[in-house]
Amino acid sequence: MEVGQLFPWLIGGVIAQRLAELGLARHNARWIRTRGGFEVGREHYPWIVLLHVSFFAGMVAEVRIRGLAGLPVWWPALALFAASQGIRYWSLRSLGHYWNTRIFVVPGHPPVQRGPYRWLRHPNYLAVMVELVSLPLAFHAHWTALLVSVANAPLLALRIRVEEGALRHPARTRLEVRGEMRGGPSSLKPSTSPAEKNERTGDESPAAPTTSVAQSLSATSSPPVATASEHSGETT
Repeated sequence: MEVGQLFPWLIGGVIAQRLAELGLARHNARWIRTRGGFEVGREHYPWIVLLHVSFFAGMVAEVRIRGLAGLPVWWPALALFAASQGIRYWSLRSLGHYWNTRIFVVPGHPPVQRGPYRWLRHPNYLAVMVELVSLPLAFHAHWTALLVSVANAPLLALRIRVEEGALRHPARTRLEVRGEMRGGPSSLKPSTSPAEKNERTGDESPAAPTTSVAQSLSATSSPPVATASEHSGETT
C-alpha cells in the first residue's frame, strides 16, 4: 500500500482521537477539582500543545512537499506506532478519572499501581516518545520525526521535573500555586493544614499521600504517591 492511500485516513483518525482525548481530559479535570486536586506546570502546557500541532502539520507538509505519497508505507514503523497506542491506552485505562493531559496533584490519593505502572515509571510518556518517531517514519517523514523528537526531549524533561517536584513537596507546591493565583509569592498566607505546616516548619513527619495526574510512579522507587499523564498529549 502506498503512503497516499493510507496517510489521509490514518492522520485524520489520529487527529480525531486527540480531540476526543482533550474532551476527556476536560471532563476528568472537573472531576479531579471536585476532590481537591490542583494543577501545576500550566505555564509550559501551551508549548506541549504547540509541539503536537506542529507534529501533525509537519507530517502533512513533508509528505506533500517531498512528494512521498507514491512511496510504500513502512509497515514496521506503523506496527511500532500501534504498539505505542496499546501502551498509552493501557495507561489511560489504568488511571481512569485521574488521567489528564495536564498535571494535577490530588492530596490524599493512594498510588496507582495497576496496569503498566507496576513495571514502568512513566509508561504514557514512553508511548508518546515512540509515537512521535514511529508515525512519521511509517510515511517516510524523516525530518518531522527528527525535529519533533528533539523538541520534545527538553519539554518532557521539564514536565517530569515539575511533576515529581510537586509530588515530593505537595504542600509547598500548593502554596506556590495559590501565590500565582493571587499575584505572586508575597501574597502567600500561613498554612493551616498539617501537611503545609510541615513544609513551612521543616517537620519531617509524614503528610497525606498525593497523586499527580500525569504519570504513575513506582511504589518501590518513589514516595507514597501516584501520577499519570497524557499527552499525549503524558502524557504522560
